[in-house]
Amino acid sequence: CAGTDQVNVQVYENAAIFIEDYQICEGDTIPLMIETIASNLYWQLGLGLNDDDPFAPIAAPTESQTYTVIGVSEGCENDTAQVEVLVNQSPDVSIKKHYTFKENELVNIQASAEGDYTYAWFIDGEASCYDCLTPEIVPVDGAVHELYISSENGCDESHTITFEEILLCGQEAIVTPSAFTPNNDGNNDKFYIRGTLDVKLLRI
Repeated sequence: CAGTDQVNVQVYENAAIFIEDYQICEGDTIPLMIETIASNLYWQLGLGLNDDDPFAPIAAPTESQTYTVIGVSEGCENDTAQVEVLVNQSPDVSIKKHYTFKENELVNIQASAEGDYTYAWFIDGEASCYDCLTPEIVPVDGAVHELYISSENGCDESHTITFEEILLCGQEAIVTPSAFTPNNDGNNDKFYIRGTLDVKLLRI
């Protein structure tokens, strides 16, 4: 006698994992996007990795890290992959952010930098330069200036600079003429008091 029968053979693919390396700036976070047919992923936890969602874990390392992930599929060979997250340094710039000034006084921005960067000032007023770190500025009371700093590695930062005018007191605050000539010749006909304070009372 002879007979035939059929059997179904289901072929499962190995748990292949495809993932690219990443670059971020200091203080940034990034989801690690994975392409895989694996049914489950298991991460060997490293510094700054949150794997609540193993298929898109969030990396926030403070320094460059290499993470390892293992993919598991139905009864087939596991796959292992590594992803490097390179942490680029943000601009290392120290700058004074608040300045006081007197009337008609120029302000020199006080700052220092470790490294080569590109600078761009957005200023409410005039400055000696707009693409340098320490310009001399003609200040405006209450003005807010913005400094944008860019580095070659793509990491940028900005700083807000504010100005406040200091009103003078005492003899510096008021200027009075020593004489005037009220003869209607158009020169010094009126007695003016000048200064940075409001005059409430005058006695002669």
